[in-house]
Amino acid sequence: KKEISRQMECAQETLNDSLAVFFEMDSSLIDRVQQKEEVVDNLQKEIIQYLVELSQRQLGEDEAEKIPVLIHSVNDVERVGDHAINILELAQRRIGQKLPLGKEETEELRELVQIVHSMFSNTSSALMQEEPASAHVVLENEDRINTLQVDLKAQHIERVNRGGYNYLSGIIYIDFVDNMEKIGDHLSNIAQGVLRHLRWDAEISDSKV
Repeated sequence: KKEISRQMECAQETLNDSLAVFFEMDSSLIDRVQQKEEVVDNLQKEIIQYLVELSQRQLGEDEAEKIPVLIHSVNDVERVGDHAINILELAQRRIGQKLPLGKEETEELRELVQIVHSMFSNTSSALMQEEPASAHVVLENEDRINTLQVDLKAQHIERVNRGGYNYLSGIIYIDFVDNMEKIGDHLSNIAQGVLRHLRWDAEISDSKV
């Protein structure tokens, strides 16, 4: 769990650097983003190899049941890193084509970013301490992101219909929203695993303490 938490921290750093490239249009961070994403991928391989080797030993039933859920958590973190790279690619398109984003659009995207940052910290706390309260916060934030995704797309269509809007900027805007929503999905998958006590067949705990 400590290594998964470390992998998650590295994935968040990858995302943060991608976001800096996107919002500040600062291409100096591109190589660092790609290097950190490689670290996320390498951690995925190492942690899964360890868990597979562990599964071949004689374990108690409780320990054995947790291993598949932990493997899925590792894969979810790796997918977060993939979406961070997607955002980096959006940033590179934005820089290369000098695509503007208005103040309104930028504030909307930053609101999504703030929610995802909260999800990272609560997901890590939930996993390390098997803490239901933090896991429930993650799921609540995922609901917020899903609602925002629908609302932001509707607002975007209204802006397009009003005219005078750069459609290429609009494509990047929508792709950014969708990638952040996917990151929220993967973090909420980990939180759901915690609420199932890291077991597939357990019910999701309603307890928040």
